[in-house]
Amino acid sequence: MKTERIEFEGVYCDFCNEGADTLGCALVGSKAVCGDCVQRHGMLQPSYPFKSEIEVFDQSKTFEENVKEYRKKVYGDEKGFIEITS
Repeated sequence: MKTERIEFEGVYCDFCNEGADTLGCALVGSKAVCGDCVQRHGMLQPSYPFKSEIEVFDQSKTFEENVKEYRKKVYGDEKGFIEITS
């Protein structure tokens, strides 16, 4: 098996593929969700059924700022990456 790692600097919502400038965001499993999608899906509402499974980030920062800070903390770099195994 061969694994190829592709790095990128952009930040894209895993729900809508946009949202870099929206405020706030959440991590749902391994999916980064922009502020617009968090609001659209009601993820901050007390009645949201999976609220305990969501990590909510600073709502006063942009999606891009939050994701890059998270990447830096977890992976040591602000770049994102995709690993493709063939």
